[in-house]
Amino acid sequence: MAHTKEAKASQDHGSQKYPTLPTSLLNTSNPEPRSRVLVIHTGGTIGMQMNDSGVYEHKEGVLVNKLRTLPMFHDKEYAETHFAGDEEDFLVLVCFNNKILRGNRTIKNDAISFSALISPNIPPIALLESRIDVDWSAVFRATGTEKFRVHTNMCQNVGLLRMFPGITTQTVKTFLQPPMQGVVLEIFGQGNAPENRPDLFSVLKEAFELGVVIINITQCAKGCVVASNATGKALEDAGVICGGDMTPEAALTKLSYVLSKETWALDKKRMILKRNLRGEMTVVAEENITNLDFGSRI
Repeated sequence: MAHTKEAKASQDHGSQKYPTLPTSLLNTSNPEPRSRVLVIHTGGTIGMQMNDSGVYEHKEGVLVNKLRTLPMFHDKEYAETHFAGDEEDFLVLVCFNNKILRGNRTIKNDAISFSALISPNIPPIALLESRIDVDWSAVFRATGTEKFRVHTNMCQNVGLLRMFPGITTQTVKTFLQPPMQGVVLEIFGQGNAPENRPDLFSVLKEAFELGVVIINITQCAKGCVVASNATGKALEDAGVICGGDMTPEAALTKLSYVLSKETWALDKKRMILKRNLRGEMTVVAEENITNLDFGSRI
């Protein structure tokens, strides 16, 4: 009986209606200029409610109505006190477990933990503890004054290919066939691929000559790929672009965006992919591996 009451109480709590903003605040004819915050809900229990069967399911409007009760989204005085700044920076951020992470540096590392989302290659932009500590050096500043806009015409002919021992030449060749235009190649460690497989390098070179754009990234959650070892150099010679420390999600999105630019020549697209566009990759000075003093670093 106690179990039934507990379930009923949880069900009632899950089905409650969150209050909405007053009509005056929702009136679109209000002449006072207002800023907007775009919140994209891609899934997860944060937007769920318990149904009559005691199962959590997604309900439209649950998250939005809850956010409307938070003062920072509609209280001008609160916003000016806590968030006002001299510059406007357009960032996609992830706020999770008292941390604010750069969106294009974030990966999901755990399916059940409250520390599920991490930014392995750069620290959080801010920590939300007893005080809010912002690392302003981690904020990617806009270099232009163009109006913010969302690019939606993405290239869909892209894919993710994970290298593994024993992968066949035919598998790679088939994956690179038309209509494929771009591939993110996940390889070992800092950019290693099977050294005794010239057939694989030949297939990659052939795809490059046919206009397929290939970026390599590491399979590791943390770290980056380099072209300073033998296999890394062989991949570079085959036309593979070094993706640095980009996450798979960032690399795939960047590839899809750049390839959608129909007015850009292929060489320009390859050049743009090597650049840091929105803080998605760390740009480091090139260093000749023969000049490195490994002994002093051990």
